[in-house]
Amino acid sequence: MCSQTVRRVVIAEGGRLVFCSAQQSEEQERTELLANLKGSPLTEPRLIRYVTGRRRKMWDKNVVALGLASGFMEPLESTSIHLIQVGVTRLIKMFPFGGEFAALSERYNAQSNVEFERVRDFIVLHYKLTQRDDAPFWRTCREMAVPDSLAERIALFEESAFAYQGADDLFSVTSWVFVMVGQRLMPRQYHRMGGMLGTERLRRALESLQSGISRGVAGMPLHKDFLHKYCPAEKA
Repeated sequence: MCSQTVRRVVIAEGGRLVFCSAQQSEEQERTELLANLKGSPLTEPRLIRYVTGRRRKMWDKNVVALGLASGFMEPLESTSIHLIQVGVTRLIKMFPFGGEFAALSERYNAQSNVEFERVRDFIVLHYKLTQRDDAPFWRTCREMAVPDSLAERIALFEESAFAYQGADDLFSVTSWVFVMVGQRLMPRQYHRMGGMLGTERLRRALESLQSGISRGVAGMPLHKDFLHKYCPAEKA
């Protein structure tokens, strides 16, 4: 992602526009945000600045940083609640009841760092594989270098359709595949496990999968019906 300070514009009624300060000016983004609103804004746009990154040590001496105190990546793929829950759970398991906790804090930091970096890889994947070419920002994202761990995932999928979920990964294999295929990264060959099933077994497996998805979708309300039931607009 953009290595510069990234800023977010938010208005009171919930609209937002995220932009990179190295590519666009605040006034340009304010104008674009207001031009795309339906109706009049309730308040003036509010600028929120943030820098992407994490602490070197999330547990240092007798202080443990959780949530936004530990780090922040970006607002569109929100993972803060998950990282807070996992951080609290990990702290409970490793809580020091004695006066010595150097080994505990080292282990806590090692696990937290790996988890944070795996989430980072998933988010960066969206930007690296983008097909957009209509602005300098997107071209910079497509050309940027990525961490070795993400480069390995991309190479594995592109080479042999191999995707995986590690022990410290929040996102499932399905999530990784959806982003890669959705961004048009297509593998050069398919996984041979499908061929080992045989044509008939593979057909039944795919039909069963399709049927399960269809039943799930049929049981879900339409988006507008959900909003009307749980958060209807206030009557004037």
